Amino acid sequence: PRNQPPGAERYLSNKSDIPKAQQDALLHFQPCAPEILRQLADAPSREVRSLVAANPSVNVATLEKLLGDKEPGVRAFIATNPHTPHSILLELKHDPDKNVQWCLPGNPNWSPDEIRQMYKDKATSPSVFAKNSSTPPDILEDLSRAGDYSVRIALANNHAIPQTVVRVLAKNGDSSVKGMLTNNKATSENVLKELAHDPDPEVRRYATNSLNRMIQTKSSVEKQH
Repeated sequence: PRNQPPGAERYLSNKSDIPKAQQDALLHFQPCAPEILRQLADAPSREVRSLVAANPSVNVATLEKLLGDKEPGVRAFIATNPHTPHSILLELKHDPDKNVQWCLPGNPNWSPDEIRQMYKDKATSPSVFAKNSSTPPDILEDLSRAGDYSVRIALANNHAIPQTVVRVLAKNGDSSVKGMLTNNKATSENVLKELAHDPDPEVRRYATNSLNRMIQTKSSVEKQH
């Protein structure tokens, strides 16, 4: 299911035994009480079960239960949840659904060597590897040389990219990529200064704003010390 909250909200509106605060937390992907998640893992609503699988507080026992869910979409949410432990990711590698398999390489709980092997095997699209904060720097550098727009956008939003990739993207002619790069905490002050003189006025504005925030943060830290 691609749009979980509406369907889940309809189901939860009739569940008076689930506290409203817990319902709201589930719908907004916020931590829920483990006992509530365990209870909702049996819900007939696939949207609710998907939100349980995606919740940052879901425990191993509940994830193990959802591994047998008949809906591939629910299992795909387990695959993409950054809190899913490595042991469960290994189980999902044997999932019969191709979409679940396609999601797996994007999880940050793989080791660098495992990601390298999946990248070599072309287990998913390059943009999925570009988004993953655990993707090794050498692969991120390789991806930065690709001309694919979706890959560059994914890299520009990945806070784990090395400075070599930051500089490649900063020199990219696409202003939308450079604009996103100005909001990436991996972007150094020197690169922001360069982007503050970019030909595109929007990029210049974004870079200047980020530079000002960086200077204010530094000033605040220095005052505290």
